[in-house]
Amino acid sequence: MDKRVEGGRGRIIGLIPLFFLIFSLFYPISRILIDAFYKDNVFTLGNFPRILFDPLIKKAITFTFLQASLSAFISSLIGYPLGFIISRYRFPGRNVLRSLLLLPFMMPSTTVVLGFILLYGPKGLFSSIIPQLRMLSEGFYAIIAAHVFYNVPLVAYYVSASLSRIGPEVEEASDVLGASSLLKFLKIFLPQTLPGVLSASLLVFLYCFSSFTIPLILGGVKFRTLEVEIYSSYKIFFDYNGAAVLSITQLTMLLLISILYIKYVILKTEKIEPGSGERTKELSIKEISPYTKLLILGYVIALSIYLFSPTFSVIAYSLIDLYTGEISFSPFLNVVSPEYNPYLGTSPLSSIFNTLLFSGIASLLSVLISFLGVINEKATGVYSVLFNIPLMVSSITLALSLYRTYGLYEAMYSSSWVLIALSYTVMSLPLTYRIIRTSLSRIPKEILDAAETLGSDETDLIVRIKIPLAMEGVFSAFLLSLAIGMSEFAATLFLAKPEYTTMTVAMYRFMSSRRFQEASAMGSLLLIISSLIFYLSHKLKGMDVWSF
Repeated sequence: MDKRVEGGRGRIIGLIPLFFLIFSLFYPISRILIDAFYKDNVFTLGNFPRILFDPLIKKAITFTFLQASLSAFISSLIGYPLGFIISRYRFPGRNVLRSLLLLPFMMPSTTVVLGFILLYGPKGLFSSIIPQLRMLSEGFYAIIAAHVFYNVPLVAYYVSASLSRIGPEVEEASDVLGASSLLKFLKIFLPQTLPGVLSASLLVFLYCFSSFTIPLILGGVKFRTLEVEIYSSYKIFFDYNGAAVLSITQLTMLLLISILYIKYVILKTEKIEPGSGERTKELSIKEISPYTKLLILGYVIALSIYLFSPTFSVIAYSLIDLYTGEISFSPFLNVVSPEYNPYLGTSPLSSIFNTLLFSGIASLLSVLISFLGVINEKATGVYSVLFNIPLMVSSITLALSLYRTYGLYEAMYSSSWVLIALSYTVMSLPLTYRIIRTSLSRIPKEILDAAETLGSDETDLIVRIKIPLAMEGVFSAFLLSLAIGMSEFAATLFLAKPEYTTMTVAMYRFMSSRRFQEASAMGSLLLIISSLIFYLSHKLKGMDVWSF
């Protein structure tokens, strides 16, 4: 084939990811800008003071910063010892604990909220024993507690990864010099892990700042975040201009935070070869003092109960009838029923089908767009930035932008599932791009050079070498993208018509109707599917499940 023809075709294919991002993200965001700066087709700045000077909005912005900062601080405070322990000490069950730390990431936000209500609510298991724990079922403390639940394992991973880069010779030298355990921690471990903790804290702040489900359900009317206000402004008060102003305000704040994260975390970690550095010296649990051993044991047990009990409470409540105490499978039969359910606006079985369909379409699209972006080596630097831009856009802002751009057309409104699938795709792009890029970078250069020497063109390299050798990474990207779509709630709630209800929205509808057993059964099914997805992705080579 003529090289000019092949080069021209390659350039067109390489631009497909850019066209997709323009269509699904950049252009829709520009539509919000129009809503923010125009009213009745007239340019105006009046929308901003009208909204931002509102006492309720100022309170929501202040609370958003407060809860995100506090969640990041407490998550770091609790997660640091966990990361240190699982990286530093050998003890029975350590590998099991490391694997189970993935559990919070498997749980959709609606399942987490349900677990907290079942444990700490008026008739909750823990609150029945300690009534003071009811404060964790709603309000300010509940929001912080749920965010900490999600993010403690993330901080633990960053700490553990930081420790793995400390060579054992550093500690051995300090032992020769007679340094105490406290001095080694202050002079060696703390300075080496501090950048990782700061990176994790920044990411936790980013997640909590744009959190929607937890503040919506647990916060109630009193504790509202900026994300909840955007949703309410558009869906409840029909204030399109006000929702746009809040979205632009939030987008600006997230932009500044995300730039810091991309600059100091993503771009920095991409320069580190996977598996670089030796693991720090590990100690057997038998080598430490009884007092330290008791502290570690107490901490691990208490934290394990906190992290794993919401999952088991959801599963238990789906099976046990609290009125009779008997095991019953009727909630599961109800949530797989093909019959119309008035609480959902469709059948429960349809919500399961919708979840798998929308997530599957989005995952295929996300993997394809990411792969095309990765193989365009000339645009690597540009795409590394562009594919991370979705991190700066919250789910509600993305849903609002898609709806205001395309949802007002009759054809698209009647098929709003397309917008749902688009939103899932955009959200998963940062993850799929990084996984596929890492997988392709691990292909030995000698193999590619040999293929080119034998006359293979770029198409042959992609089809015969790159795709087969990177297939495990591509499949991992597909699986984790599927998990993201299945767990998504905010954008789906904003965009979905009743017939396009998904499992997470169905759980929310069941909870709103006080049908907690059906909500638990639906949550258990979602957990089973998500657990299987994470298990498969964890088993594949070359995939760091924690990278997202």
